[in-house]
Amino acid sequence: MGKMNVLLYEVHEYFENDSNFIKAQIEESIGTVVLTGEIRGKGTGVKIYVKDLNKEKYHHTLIPSLRNKGYEVEFLYTEHELFLF
Repeated sequence: MGKMNVLLYEVHEYFENDSNFIKAQIEESIGTVVLTGEIRGKGTGVKIYVKDLNKEKYHHTLIPSLRNKGYEVEFLYTEHELFLF
């Protein structure tokens, strides 16, 4: 299974198991990674936009980050448009 498929499967499982989120839009993006003002690299990433059911608050971006050689996914909330590759 390719890394993108692993990531998308884990994202699907994440939303299946968390009923707080009623909307998710997955968007493949190509751009530059910027973390705390430092450029980390370029490539393809995935941005996920979600809406919180309980607070009706939009989280700007939920970023899935591949760990453990691409077979473990960790999620990070951010107020900024960032990509992790």
